[in-house]
Amino acid sequence: MATSPTPTGSEGLRLVFLSSSLWPPCDAEMLVVTKLARSFAARNTDVFVLAQTGSRAFARDVTDEVLSSAFPFLPSAGTARTSARSSIRSLLVKVLGHQRLRPFDFLRSQLWGRSAEARVQKLIGCGKKTVILSRDSLGHIPALRLAPRLKIPWIADWSDPYPGERYPPPYGGGPTARISPTHQRLLEDVAHHADWITFPSERLREYMLSYLPAEVEHKSSVIPHGPALLMPGLSPPQGETFVITHAGSLHPTRSPIPFLTALAAWVANLGPSPRVRFDIVGHAHPMVAETVHDLGLDGIVRFVGTLPYGECLHRMAASHVLVLIEAPVREGIFLPSKFVDYVQIGRPILAVSPREGTIADIMNANGGGLVADCTDPGTIRHALETLYQGFSQGNLESEYGSRHLSELFSESVILDAYQRIFARIGAPTTLARDADRSARAEAEASEGCLRTD
Repeated sequence: MATSPTPTGSEGLRLVFLSSSLWPPCDAEMLVVTKLARSFAARNTDVFVLAQTGSRAFARDVTDEVLSSAFPFLPSAGTARTSARSSIRSLLVKVLGHQRLRPFDFLRSQLWGRSAEARVQKLIGCGKKTVILSRDSLGHIPALRLAPRLKIPWIADWSDPYPGERYPPPYGGGPTARISPTHQRLLEDVAHHADWITFPSERLREYMLSYLPAEVEHKSSVIPHGPALLMPGLSPPQGETFVITHAGSLHPTRSPIPFLTALAAWVANLGPSPRVRFDIVGHAHPMVAETVHDLGLDGIVRFVGTLPYGECLHRMAASHVLVLIEAPVREGIFLPSKFVDYVQIGRPILAVSPREGTIADIMNANGGGLVADCTDPGTIRHALETLYQGFSQGNLESEYGSRHLSELFSESVILDAYQRIFARIGAPTTLARDADRSARAEAEASEGCLRTD
């Protein structure tokens, strides 16, 4: 991995995030971007996030107003709108299929890219150094049009393999799968024009380096999802029932069947009326309910449905164990942002994951719970037995709690990593000082530099 020097210090800067999603619509990308924006703004950096779902300035004068109430419990505003949009798209996918929708998705991304380009140009020229941070292909499209032409430092992030055809099986066809010339050109253009490229895990970085241009190896590094935020006011689990919770969607590719099979076998040995409950928060494919019924787990499993982020945090905090279920890929290249959410809560984590992978690397080295092979119900059952024994003996948290893992995803770790990149690409590295910032904010507000419309 290419290394970045320690920052030497300079004037403040403005960060412009280009992304597919921003709070209030609640999804994984939104959480990552909004946490980053909040953290940079808290250090007196002006941040403007431009997303397909909306835009917002995160200068200090609006940080307290907008974000103090938004974190750690994001309000549910926008949830219905996002759900409606998702439902319409799901219907179109069922009718037309993913392949037939892709030309429309590409056209939509190009149109949004042109709009984003025009809006970012209005943010430039306010007397402050600007850095573009683009996330996913939707953010890279306008960044490609802006950064080279206007000579703006640009950091591009690939949070997942691109395009979808090159996801590892069973999601996609792997790193050598055939892709369209348009996708290939985007990969090459980002590799050539971005000043730096980040990935959330080293395994994902190595995976994509196998098909990205060679120059990326020398101008890329790993910045994990995060930061992990402090979660005050969350109530611990109560009562004598052993509560296990999974947050996130479950479907045939990310199948819970091995876990449910292990759960059924373990519960069967606990005797009649076991005090065990497994809550599934989020969307679950109909096959999940069918499997639950077939395994006789109707009295154990509860389908909670989709919750606003704040309610989901409360639900996770009231659990004894948080379950992460990953797809049976040969190598776990992903760092699910959900894992960082779990770490924020601090409860023991049962990672039903590939034996070789990012999550296994983290937990085998640092603890925080147990890792069980996602293809082997026997190892999953053994992990459940071990965690339940800790619960029964009263040492579950002390032996398997994950709170200490937050150090790996802390605000200082992540922002310092960005500071080193800023130094490498010639951007300012010292965040604006309080004494100077209020005067600059007043001057820039009068010029309209922080408007969100």
